[in-house]
Amino acid sequence: MNDLQFASFPDAFLRAELTENFYGDGGPKWKSQPTSENAKDERIRRARLFRKHSATYLAEKLGACQPESRCLSGACPECCRATQRFFVRRVYSALTPSSDYSLVSLIPPVSAKVGALDRFSIADFRRDITYRLSESRLSFAFGGIDFSLNEHEDGKFEPHWSPHVWLVVSNFMHARWSVLLPGVFPRTKSVSRPIRIQAWDGKRGALGYALKYSFPRRISYVASRSYRNGVRKCKNTRNDELRSSERFELYSHLDQICIGARVLLSHDERDDTTSMNAIRIWSNLSTSDR
Repeated sequence: MNDLQFASFPDAFLRAELTENFYGDGGPKWKSQPTSENAKDERIRRARLFRKHSATYLAEKLGACQPESRCLSGACPECCRATQRFFVRRVYSALTPSSDYSLVSLIPPVSAKVGALDRFSIADFRRDITYRLSESRLSFAFGGIDFSLNEHEDGKFEPHWSPHVWLVVSNFMHARWSVLLPGVFPRTKSVSRPIRIQAWDGKRGALGYALKYSFPRRISYVASRSYRNGVRKCKNTRNDELRSSERFELYSHLDQICIGARVLLSHDERDDTTSMNAIRIWSNLSTSDR
């Protein structure tokens, strides 16, 4: 096993670094990035949702998020968007050339029952991901933890919350880690394709996607497709919006965890190349915009 380590980004770090510039609409920019007005409107909607579910404290917390007095709640779209933009700006310039990196989506065999997300430990999940990536011999990764609610339209598995990760990873020893990943991210009844690997085109949107703050309900179903030799059934998924109770459960949980807990930045200290990547990123992260 290699010495893969994940960096930590507590609220104190983000409060010091997230200037109001990151809440605006200047750079960095990427396709389909929500505007500051979009994020503000969504914050107001989520505050109303909390009030609807009698979570007065959270409603007031999001309602009071204003310039120079930010809440830093993991449920706040404005603070999540600012965090997203901060990391895209600071990490992007260190990841060059883009041909040295791939995009990897990973879904570990870890889930939480609907209604029990408050018992899901983000710290345990980070340790689990660290172990699995170490076992796969990945030497460098940057990305984030995402959530979706997975269900089957025919009830073939219980609805559940599925935490997963989206990463930009080093292509160093690509042939090795791409073969080892299936051993630590196996298929399950509800996840037939837990690993997706694709080349990175160098666009900022891939980094922003790692820390997105909208979350879907993924519905699995069996589709029929016509082929030359007949009809074949295959698994497929479609996205829908979370229900009110599901949004409340997820946003309440996101408020409990630090925004920075969703950020994943790791490297193997024994690998000189990836250590230099990490040094460049850390240097960027410590460069003030003030």
